[in-house]
Amino acid sequence: MLKILIADDHALMREGIQMVLDRFDKKYQLTNTTNYEEVLQQINETPDFDLILLDLNMPGYKHFSGLEQVLSGAEKTPVIVLSASENPADMQQSIDLGAKGFVPKSASNEVLVAALELVLSGGIYIPPQLFNYSRNNENATQNSAALQPAITRRQKEVLALIAQGESNKEIGRTLGLSEGTVRTHVNAIFKLLNVNNRTQAGVKARTLDLL
Repeated sequence: MLKILIADDHALMREGIQMVLDRFDKKYQLTNTTNYEEVLQQINETPDFDLILLDLNMPGYKHFSGLEQVLSGAEKTPVIVLSASENPADMQQSIDLGAKGFVPKSASNEVLVAALELVLSGGIYIPPQLFNYSRNNENATQNSAALQPAITRRQKEVLALIAQGESNKEIGRTLGLSEGTVRTHVNAIFKLLNVNNRTQAGVKARTLDLL
């Protein structure tokens, strides 16, 4: 009999998951939890769960810190993240941290069943949105290769400090440059990246893998 832990703070979602499990071609024993504290307590008391279905955002921890705690406490148990988020970056980070799947709550029952079967057989469920995201990242990497020669070593140093939130004065102090020289570098960086402010520059630099 499969031991499955459901972690979601919405009763309707837990009931919906149970209805999907009832269609599953396996007998199971279900444990329900509503916050990260209960999840961690359960995996400590019952380390032999066969599967954990985990809502990414529940009371107790902020965003990915809760997932990290669960993955650390249940090293041998596959975890599938269930989330209202359809942000590919959230999907990617969940998989990178060690989750065996990410299923948006908007997915159909058939998709959830397929994900359960795949993960229980030792696979990893990757949502379709993530494939598109990966392709976009590949394009961004290609753009990075084209852009990198146009940015000087000093501009890269300035850009890295911009991304860390340092002011022109702080950057000048760190690099031994006058504030006017730093301002010149910043303006040149904005033009190269086609951005209007420091926040956009930091985001664009990370997207293009310039840091």
